[in-house]
Amino acid sequence: MNGNPLYPPPQMNSNRLPLVRQVRFDKNQSRLEYMAKNAYIYGYPLVLMNTTKKAAAGTQLNQFIHERTFPTPAYKTIVRANVDTLYSFACLDLNKEPVVLSVPDTHQRYYLMELLDAWTNVFASLGARTTGTRAGAYAICGPNWNGKLPEDLVRIDSPNYTVFIGGRTQTNGSTDFAAVHAIQNQYALIPLSNWGNPDIQNQNPDEKEKSNGNPVAQVTNMSAVVFFQTMVKAMAINPPWIADPKMNRTLAVLGLSPDSRFDFQRLSPPV
Repeated sequence: MNGNPLYPPPQMNSNRLPLVRQVRFDKNQSRLEYMAKNAYIYGYPLVLMNTTKKAAAGTQLNQFIHERTFPTPAYKTIVRANVDTLYSFACLDLNKEPVVLSVPDTHQRYYLMELLDAWTNVFASLGARTTGTRAGAYAICGPNWNGKLPEDLVRIDSPNYTVFIGGRTQTNGSTDFAAVHAIQNQYALIPLSNWGNPDIQNQNPDEKEKSNGNPVAQVTNMSAVVFFQTMVKAMAINPPWIADPKMNRTLAVLGLSPDSRFDFQRLSPPV
C-alpha cells in the first residue's frame, strides 16, 4: 500500500511539519510564550504517535503495512525516500502484553527493523548489521512487564507502551519485487499469548483496509487546548524522559504534568 497516511514516523515527515523546528527566543515575545512554543515542539512527536495509534486501532494496530513498490517523485511521506529498499511499518500497543516480532531468514539480504518509542527515540535496531540475517523472534515488552518468556524468544524492553517499527528490505530493482514481497509476507507481529499457535503465526493484514483518517492533518488542525490535553494524557502512559530535565521543568511551569489533569481554564492568564 503506497503512501499510507498512518506512516511513517514524525521525523521522516519534515516536509509536512512546518511548525516543528528550532525556536529561538525573541525579545518581543514573553518568556512563557517561548516556553509554550518549545513545549509544543517537544510534545509534537508524542501527540502524533498517539493520534497514529488511535487511527490504527481496530484495523492496523500491531500489524505490518508494507510498501510494495518504489516511491515515485510525487511521494512526500518520507524525506529522500530511497529506491533500493521497500518499506514496512507498524504501530504497536504493549499495554496488554508483549508483541513478538518474527523475521525470516533473508539469506544475506540486507534488512532493518528500527524500533522507536512514543517520543520517536530509537531504542533498538534489528537486522543485518546488528543481529544478522537469520530467522529470529523478538518479544517487545512494555515497561514493568515481568512475565516469563519462552526460550525461543529474545527479549527487548521498550521504555514506553507505544512502539513504532520502521522496516526496510533490500530491493535490487523492480524485477526483485516478488522476492522482497515474499520476505515481507513473512514478517509477523504476534501477541505473546498467541506465540506458538500455527493458526496465528505469519498472518498478514488485509492491506485494503482503510485507516481512520490522516494523523498528521488531525494534529495540525488541533486547537492549543486539544493538543496539550492530548499531550498530557499521552504522557501519563508514556512519560517524558528523565534525560530531559530542562524540558520537564518547562512542562511543569506550564501545568503540563503527566501526573495531573491539564485544565486550560485554570491556568494563570499569562500562560
